[in-house]
Amino acid sequence: MAGVMIRCSRVLYWVAASATSWLCSVWLLFRVAPIYDDGYGPSPSFYWGRHAPRSYVELLCPYWIAASVITLSCCVFSPWIVRVWKPRHSYLFLVSSTASMVALILVGAVSDFGVAYNVWIGPTMYAGATHMWPFLKIVVPMSLFAGILAVVRSRLGTRVD
Repeated sequence: MAGVMIRCSRVLYWVAASATSWLCSVWLLFRVAPIYDDGYGPSPSFYWGRHAPRSYVELLCPYWIAASVITLSCCVFSPWIVRVWKPRHSYLFLVSSTASMVALILVGAVSDFGVAYNVWIGPTMYAGATHMWPFLKIVVPMSLFAGILAVVRSRLGTRVD
């Protein structure tokens, strides 16, 4: 019976953590790169693709995909690094936040690589300081969120890894 309760608490924790991470990511993305409407219809400031979006769903897809990648970094990659490295409790926040930040910076590099080699058209993060600032407005808070998740996970009475 205790095994079932631990399994349920793990699932409940990860569902709540993933949903919160995804919603925070979407909110941050819309705050940093909103959809503008200049009177000729909505236009995205955050988009990857070869053609202009034709529907509102096509406008939202890049935000949803980016939020999903950020959530994978915070809720999958970062906990995996913590499990592998087994840092002391005092370094848990630092290791988890750093792992998430490194993962998100690497994702930005891969995205820029795709833009530079014409695999897709999209925003660049490393083109200059003006491009890096919006990227950091998303990466830093979500990396800190990953650290908070690690500390909360360690503070729970049952192990939820």
